[in-house]
Amino acid sequence: MLKKTAIALAVAGMIVPLASQAAGPTVYGKLFVGLDKSDNGSGASTTNQWDVSGFTSRLGIKGDEDLGGGLSAFYTFEFAVNADTADFGDTLKDADLNAGNRLSYAGLKSSLGSVSIGKQWSAYYDTVGTHSDPTYWVATAALGSLGYAVPYRIANSIKYSNDFGPVHLEADLIANNPKLATDTNSGLDRKAIGASFVGGPLTVAAAMDVTSKDAIGTTDDTKITGVAVAYDLKVVNIHAAIEKKDDGSASTTDTTTVYVGGNAGKFGYAVGYGIQKDDDTVGKQETTPWFYVTYAFSKNTKALLEYRQDSFDVGNDTSDTVLALMVDF
Repeated sequence: MLKKTAIALAVAGMIVPLASQAAGPTVYGKLFVGLDKSDNGSGASTTNQWDVSGFTSRLGIKGDEDLGGGLSAFYTFEFAVNADTADFGDTLKDADLNAGNRLSYAGLKSSLGSVSIGKQWSAYYDTVGTHSDPTYWVATAALGSLGYAVPYRIANSIKYSNDFGPVHLEADLIANNPKLATDTNSGLDRKAIGASFVGGPLTVAAAMDVTSKDAIGTTDDTKITGVAVAYDLKVVNIHAAIEKKDDGSASTTDTTTVYVGGNAGKFGYAVGYGIQKDDDTVGKQETTPWFYVTYAFSKNTKALLEYRQDSFDVGNDTSDTVLALMVDF
């Protein structure tokens, strides 16, 4: 009996260390629920009401695996969750609520950098976009009515990233994006490169994103370029970005955003101002002041107040107000 017990303990002692070394998947998520009030400026009561919303709630799985020889694999898969009604929408078929609106990628990484494939944050967003749009829901002028300045999550992409001392480099390619219905070629639909430099409290970033004319059925490629600067003063951070979208026509869309943000005890805050302008068209200018304040009940639970107003030189002013609770797990 004692012999069998000793053998069992020895086997258990071998298994437990092996199990502790295994890199299993991590389940994570975010419940982001609250009230949203959108006003389109028309004066109609039906367009100026508080609504319960699930915002960008999600459920995800992520993990990595050591493959040996300095090589490892990593993966992430997220589902958008309609937290206000406790469902995933129409499984994966709802255009406004499906896994395609979140992240889904896998890749390999080593000392030479990482390569991932799937739907992921764009190289442009990772380098410049984080400085022009830090909001939780309402977005800034970078997501303006005249044209998106920032490519956010991109599908059908291959991305490379690596650090070279103080310089972080990213590049991505999109091949045969099925959402571009006019695409008739078999080549690359979109390509981008971005880099950021961090020197003490100063960060400088630049990026370019180019969509092929064959992918969108236009006569010229569409180019989005941006530069950003940030300075960390410890108590407050200052960010500024200038972005330009050029579709090859006579007009271009220019976006400028500036904001300051930081933390004070359990409170977090950011306040900013942006201008988006169509250079070639009279009556197309949008100014966007915005702010948010968070209060941390704990490490994972925060309350949020966020507001954005859009003022146009022609047309009705609009606004969006959010009161929400965010729980990360």
